[in-house]
Amino acid sequence: MTTSKEPYSKKGNKEYTRMYMTNKDFELIYPKRKIKASQSLEYYVNDSEIVIEYHTQLWVKLLNTVLFPVLILLNGIRNFKGICIEIRDLWQERKRGKFSSDIIYKKNNEKNYNLMLSKMTPK
Repeated sequence: MTTSKEPYSKKGNKEYTRMYMTNKDFELIYPKRKIKASQSLEYYVNDSEIVIEYHTQLWVKLLNTVLFPVLILLNGIRNFKGICIEIRDLWQERKRGKFSSDIIYKKNNEKNYNLMLSKMTPK
């Protein structure tokens, strides 16, 4: 396995290497998991697991920001604070923990783990 220059650290002192895989390859391995047009995926690899993080793409964030006044009109001025919090959460997903992730463990699913590693390239 090739490694990139900067390891990504998570809780528990585990180091992960950020990797890249095309959406087409991901859908070949997992045909039931469809990637939405509004999602971008980030892959982090370790010796025992692969972490897949689903984030919102930039164009969706920009669209929500541009349509902010419309959101205020549709939801009412009473919900202004809640809408502002949602917009902030959208722009700071990693910092606020507002994204979803999947973990593929090597010990539970070695076939898919090895197949994903063979399709990945360092980022």
